[in-house]
Amino acid sequence: MKDKLQDIIDYLLSVVEDPFPRYILKKEILKETPTTEDINAIHMSKWYKQLADEQWEDGTWGRFHSQDSKAAIKQKFVTTENALGRARQLSLTRVAPIQQVMTSTATRGQMALIMYRLLRK
Repeated sequence: MKDKLQDIIDYLLSVVEDPFPRYILKKEILKETPTTEDINAIHMSKWYKQLADEQWEDGTWGRFHSQDSKAAIKQKFVTTENALGRARQLSLTRVAPIQQVMTSTATRGQMALIMYRLLRK
């Protein structure tokens, strides 16, 4: 069984060109620490760029919750909740630059203010 699994892993690593499936395979399945090369590759991918390009200066992607998604600006991720869900699907952690901005915003207490403003409306 192990040989068959290793054959599948070797095959995927040899044919998959998109950096995110390779990154997820290494990180989540093989439990390897991503290399600098892996991280640089995902930062150049269209999936990462979608998240990074739409992230606001305050670290969010606009409104927080999906029940509050009537944003004035059209964007791929209509809420921060959606964007964080995508980041999780891509196996991004708090060390990814887009997550660091979000985390630092939240730890400075600004997320509480954002949540308060959203709940007031």
